[in-house]
Amino acid sequence: MGYAVSPFKRQRIIEFDSRVAGVSVEEFCRQVGVSKSSFYRIRKRAKQEGPGAALVAHSRAPLHLARRWDERVDERIAQVRRELVADGKEAGAW
Repeated sequence: MGYAVSPFKRQRIIEFDSRVAGVSVEEFCRQVGVSKSSFYRIRKRAKQEGPGAALVAHSRAPLHLARRWDERVDERIAQVRRELVADGKEAGAW
């Protein structure tokens, strides 16, 4: 994904009707500057969640944190840092 579809373009996609506009979906997408997959994804979301929800893109933040560890790991990191400092060595961010 190189860019997000603006709310203005999303509104045009939601309201588009090929019978009224007299152009195909492919031609409409070319005019608006979106891919057909984006067109159908936005239309599907508008149908499922409502037009208001489809005007705003979903958050792209991950649903689950990729790096999680328990408190034992934090304790071990603190212990190693204390040992390094006691030995007179650098105990930086690593």
